[in-house]
Amino acid sequence: MKTSTEIRNQFLDFFKSKDHKIVSSAPVMNHGDPTLLFCNAGMNQFKDIFLGTRQTNENRVADTQKCLRVSGKHNDLDVVGRDSYHHTFFEMLGNWSFGDYFKKEAISWAWEFLTKVLEIPEERLWVSVFGGDEKDNVPADEEASKIWLEAGVSKERILSFDKSDNFWEMGKSGPCGPCSEIHIDRGETVGDLALATDPVLGVNGENDRFIEIWNLVFIEYNRNEEGQLESLPAKHVDTGMGFERLVAYLQNKKSNYDTDLFAPIIKETETLCNFKYSGQETLISDIAFRVIADHIRALTIAFSDGGLPSNKGGGSVLRRILRRASLFAKEYLNIEEPFLYKLVPCVGKIYEDIFPEILQQQDHISLVIKSEEPSFAKVLENGVTLFNELLEETKSKNAKEISGEKAYSLYETHGFPVDLIELMAEQNSVKINDDEWQKAEQKHRELSRGKAFNYSFSMTEIEGLPATKFNGYGKLSGQAKLLKLIGTDKIVLDRTTFYAESGGQVSDTGMITGKSFAFQVDDTQKHGEIYVHYGQLVEGDLSQLPRWVSTHVDKQRRRNIMANHTATHLLHSALHQVLGEHAVQRGSEVSPQRLRFDVSHPQKITKEQIVTIERIVNSAIAQNTRVSRRVCSLEEAKSKGAMALFGEKYGDKVRVVSISNYSMELCGGTHVHYTGNIGCFRITSEGAVQAGVRRIEAVTRSAAIENIQEVDSLVDSVQTQLKVSGPQLLEKIIQMQDEIKSLRKAQKQLEQQQVKAQRDVILQNARQINDVKAIFTTLDQAKVENLREMADLMRKSSSPCVGVISCEKNGKLPLVVFLSDHLSEHPKLHAGELLKQICGLLGGGGNSKRKDFAQGQAIKLDLLEEAQDLVMNYITTATQV
Repeated sequence: MKTSTEIRNQFLDFFKSKDHKIVSSAPVMNHGDPTLLFCNAGMNQFKDIFLGTRQTNENRVADTQKCLRVSGKHNDLDVVGRDSYHHTFFEMLGNWSFGDYFKKEAISWAWEFLTKVLEIPEERLWVSVFGGDEKDNVPADEEASKIWLEAGVSKERILSFDKSDNFWEMGKSGPCGPCSEIHIDRGETVGDLALATDPVLGVNGENDRFIEIWNLVFIEYNRNEEGQLESLPAKHVDTGMGFERLVAYLQNKKSNYDTDLFAPIIKETETLCNFKYSGQETLISDIAFRVIADHIRALTIAFSDGGLPSNKGGGSVLRRILRRASLFAKEYLNIEEPFLYKLVPCVGKIYEDIFPEILQQQDHISLVIKSEEPSFAKVLENGVTLFNELLEETKSKNAKEISGEKAYSLYETHGFPVDLIELMAEQNSVKINDDEWQKAEQKHRELSRGKAFNYSFSMTEIEGLPATKFNGYGKLSGQAKLLKLIGTDKIVLDRTTFYAESGGQVSDTGMITGKSFAFQVDDTQKHGEIYVHYGQLVEGDLSQLPRWVSTHVDKQRRRNIMANHTATHLLHSALHQVLGEHAVQRGSEVSPQRLRFDVSHPQKITKEQIVTIERIVNSAIAQNTRVSRRVCSLEEAKSKGAMALFGEKYGDKVRVVSISNYSMELCGGTHVHYTGNIGCFRITSEGAVQAGVRRIEAVTRSAAIENIQEVDSLVDSVQTQLKVSGPQLLEKIIQMQDEIKSLRKAQKQLEQQQVKAQRDVILQNARQINDVKAIFTTLDQAKVENLREMADLMRKSSSPCVGVISCEKNGKLPLVVFLSDHLSEHPKLHAGELLKQICGLLGGGGNSKRKDFAQGQAIKLDLLEEAQDLVMNYITTATQV
């Protein structure tokens, strides 16, 4: 049986023999495209070529692309683990032609590879072609059908489908074209037997028997903004083959999860729990095994490509994937302790030949995952409480549907898994209002979509324009031809001195001027190889635009950016020296005001280490070392030891920035010519971004001097205020801290004495019900924490007592319910149940799990008398003999 590595290599070797250049996968974290959270298709890294905004010297390429498809509520994530072939992460094998070969070669090579190289029986394969579309006035793809016949496919195995199945489009506008899919019949033992008599029902249908493995897209049209199709002058081929599905068939496995891409992960999971994987489709423990295997692959790949869990964007999606895996482990495999991180080396081993970056970073990846798992337990506990409050609110209205907006808030704001929300709703015989959920999700998506600039933009506006030549490394002003003014807020030139935002460096700003023309540049963005200058027209007649203009970059701003960027390289080197080789860049932002640098490190960077780092960087600055740049091949740069960043995609030619013996990195940013131009370097803050990742902020040049002066001024003010100087300052502060600590201790003791005295008064005035003291009281001017202190004292009192203590706060009523220790085993008294009844009357909610103590908040203060009667009646009924 062939291994997955052998199958992948067969594909790449085959197309290499057809004169294709084998390129590496783009990172799954889609750093360069704001329209996508993740790389979700093989064509993503070639999107600019299809749009005509980037030129390439390679007309034929092939690759395996790391893909991640998961976002929102309605997506494949919900079914992952419940069938044999849906995944969050998958590999897409692809071969590409950019204006070179077309349908004949793509089809004949696909058939040759499947039937001759992989030796798949022809009778197992079915082909689908585009059947035409009257609305678009596009005829059926008879050409593709004819080529399939010539390749050796029998006529009855070529099926025709409409636009929804066999016409590929990038979006509402842009390149598109008919596609031809190859489906494989996995045999009568798989899926619905009825499909054997009518394969048309199976091909292009969601079933386990007939599955699509390869899609050949023939990009020959462009859909314009009006929705009309236009023929492209250059025709392209874009193919994608699902690697996991192909491996499952070739390894004779009914499920992708039984292949060598998943089986080692499942086996390792078995060793960590008391369950065994049987491969059943509906057994919940088996579903959990598959969910875990799928999700740990996705997380490991994403984190190796620079992703991190967070509360927004792609990071929030990764966090939810992690929590879903943790939820299934906890709920269905009884794994209470963090364990997902233990699977990272297993994933790295599976992909060591094709994605070696996983094993290179496995310690960092494991640390990130391990830190997330314990916090999820708190999320679950909090989420259950909030869901119960939502459930009580729903039932109080005699409704059968939970508010979709509030349920989405549980998911989006509090991180409560969708699976669990739906499961708990089902268990309580209610539904979630799906329309409200979708509206809330759409609103959130729109609010989260923002960019640094808020200009409307369509790629069709720059179609056909030539690549922009950037000549701003050596100069800040120059001459350029004005190619296009889009509206009044976007300009495209044939060349520019304005640096476009990339690699963590912000864009340049400044002015573009010409005869009776002035345009203020507020931002510069790169779309493919075309630079778009965003801003506003200050002067000019739209009907008489100048042909030639002058570019003027804001000099002071650029120089500050250059100093901060070069300082970032020196900082990176210093972190290696002080913290170790594991301290690598995890993100950066270089602006004129400061630099921000995220570095992988498992613990806080000490003050002593920060001082040492500053000294190393400032020593390099004082040496006034030359900063050199040169362009060379990627292979040559790596051979000389140039540092490449994980998660970045590099071309064949790279720019290397070197600073003597200090630093050598691949970088396309702007830098000073000598380190002395940085002037001075000072770290202003250090803190945690994520487990295993620290964030350093620093300033250079005049900003660093100003920071030092501000600190000196502050120290002088403190010395004047305390009437001390020099070394006496620290001694004085320590003395004052001791005095404050002593005063706080005395104040605490006094407060405790007052609380005890108040407790005694409350107990004396308590109502006696069936040998139990019943308490319902509101403490004037009390803090919320005082309620818990009073309840703790009551629970330790010598008299059996039960009751409610509250205090008014901003129009609401925080409260606690307690039972004294004498009553902790009482069969009918339960603090949590009493809290539920109180909140049912007064509104609100809280934590109601414990028998002896419960805490919550009510909102209807006008019903306190009724609430007191409710409490007294509850105690009377519960304590009756």
